[in-house]
Amino acid sequence: MDADAREQRDRLRQERAFEDYWKLGTKRSVEALFRQYVAQAREQGRDTVPTLHKPDLTRWRRDYGWDERVSKRVQQQLDDDRERYEAIRKEALDQLHGLIPQALQALGEILQDRTNNATRLRAVDAVLARANLEQSPQEAAPQAPQLPQRPPENASEEEKLRWFQARQQMLKENK
Repeated sequence: MDADAREQRDRLRQERAFEDYWKLGTKRSVEALFRQYVAQAREQGRDTVPTLHKPDLTRWRRDYGWDERVSKRVQQQLDDDRERYEAIRKEALDQLHGLIPQALQALGEILQDRTNNATRLRAVDAVLARANLEQSPQEAAPQAPQLPQRPPENASEEEKLRWFQARQQMLKENK
């Protein structure tokens, strides 16, 4: 076997060993990989493992930069997970902001129902305070007009209703 063929064979064995090393997860070490290969060779035969020579594994780890490759893969997985999480988070926020007009309409109906004042005030407070949803991202832009000041808790029902209607009107006009 010539040197190039030997080097190619060594490289293929090393790549397989690296993938097995990677699969060991947080318990990854040359020693753990070596023990795995010894057990596998006993059960399935010597030809099923890249090597039973521990110094080969140590050399491959060093020469082919296994630890750096593992670090890069872990970082890539973290980056991919972070991107997926951010996409899911953005979609959820977009959906949530899409519900604001419906929530405002429901609030309007609650505020116009004169039978339960305590429920009306709690509904307004809960919806507007939840996740600071008083403004959608477009409304929060610097050029957005100032929304009317919320009336104090002891304000009359008419004042609260006027405030809510003015707020709704401004939100509609500024879409």
